Amino acid sequence: MFENDSLSVRNFELAVRDVPQRELVVLRNVTRMPVERGDFISKNAVVIINTSGTVQLLYDMQAVRFDPWNVAVVLPNHMVAPIEVSEDFNATLIVISPALHEEMCYRTLTHDHIRYHINPQYSLSKEQALNLLKVVDVMEMISTKSVQQLPHRHELLAYIFDTFFEMMSMYLRNDEKRINMTKNELLFSTFCDLLAKNYREHKTMTWYAEQLHLTPKYFSAQIQRTIGKTASDWIQDWLLTRAKQLLETRRDMNIQEISQALGFEEQASFTRFFRRGTGLSPRQWREQDIPARVVRV
Repeated sequence: MFENDSLSVRNFELAVRDVPQRELVVLRNVTRMPVERGDFISKNAVVIINTSGTVQLLYDMQAVRFDPWNVAVVLPNHMVAPIEVSEDFNATLIVISPALHEEMCYRTLTHDHIRYHINPQYSLSKEQALNLLKVVDVMEMISTKSVQQLPHRHELLAYIFDTFFEMMSMYLRNDEKRINMTKNELLFSTFCDLLAKNYREHKTMTWYAEQLHLTPKYFSAQIQRTIGKTASDWIQDWLLTRAKQLLETRRDMNIQEISQALGFEEQASFTRFFRRGTGLSPRQWREQDIPARVVRV
């Protein structure tokens, strides 16, 4: 399905380039996760239904093991770092556009969107997972039709998307993970959303504390209790991951253009920032040859 049977970060971006127009794209028989360059941030929401094999990864620095018949809902702008992928891994991915995801978050039906910020992964029975895949079949069929072919395409897609998450909520109703989100978890979720929208203009922890009406000291301490890193460290890690992703996937952009896209006033400032985090300049990092980190488990 993909070059070298590997879902690299670059191949992932190429595979989902039609997401804004189609609103969602279904990727079948995915046997590798984006692992070539470590941490990965997607601007799209991604639902993963695992049918075989195992993946171990970090989700916002928290360890997650993804087993057969598990379902994961990875919301936009969170950091994912796959660690190990078994050779028999096979999954279906549903990649959802930011616009459709945002609309679904505000629909009246009960969803667990906010909950997935902290706990993206859930265990289902084989029967439950297969039932969800039947809904995915309908999603895929609708998403491949044009408005001329299907005039009410968007409404139908939103309806079937609603159905998918209503089924998820039904299956997870008795899941012990589905506890109420703590104040710190909600704070971190809000912080992630703010950072994704404002990182180009604002890169300091104090600005985000002000937006949340908290003192910088209290804000940073609460974030550290939640993810084990201070708010400033998380901003730096998030920016570094975003920079690596642009260097890998946007070969049409030079270093200066990437620097500007990330909101750095000067390329030299971006280079100093990147070198502190990686020990390499952006150009050196882009040119090095790092094999995919796929390990049999």
